[in-house]
Amino acid sequence: MTNTTIESSSSSKPPLPPKDSKDKAVKSKPRQQSKVWEHFTKNEDDYSEPRAVCNYCGKDYASDTRRNGTSTLSNHINNQCKKNPYKLEDKKQKILHYLKKSDSEDGSGSGSNLVATGFSQVACRMACAKMIIIDELSLRFVE
Repeated sequence: MTNTTIESSSSSKPPLPPKDSKDKAVKSKPRQQSKVWEHFTKNEDDYSEPRAVCNYCGKDYASDTRRNGTSTLSNHINNQCKKNPYKLEDKKQKILHYLKKSDSEDGSGSGSNLVATGFSQVACRMACAKMIIIDELSLRFVE
């Protein structure tokens, strides 16, 4: 009786794919190219030592993808290149705080709204300066 249950479960399995080499070539997906190459130009003057040049600042890096990889290029684009027009200025996580409804635009009633804001060094310095002036604190208070 146990043999019949094993046979019925094995017959419900789908057939195995063929092991023909031609089928593998058809089914394999093309290798994805890194998005880094949108910002770099390949300079393959010397075939044994290919280089990549940044499109914005002109700095060059080793670009043999098998030996060097693209992490150096990605690091340059995301962190180091000052002339990259697509660079994100503020990559930090936003801070949540409550905004009183009396401070909001409508000015109606009590309660609060949850608002996400980012930290700004300039805004923090201005708020500190205003606090010192309004409360007539000594400059030593900041230290």
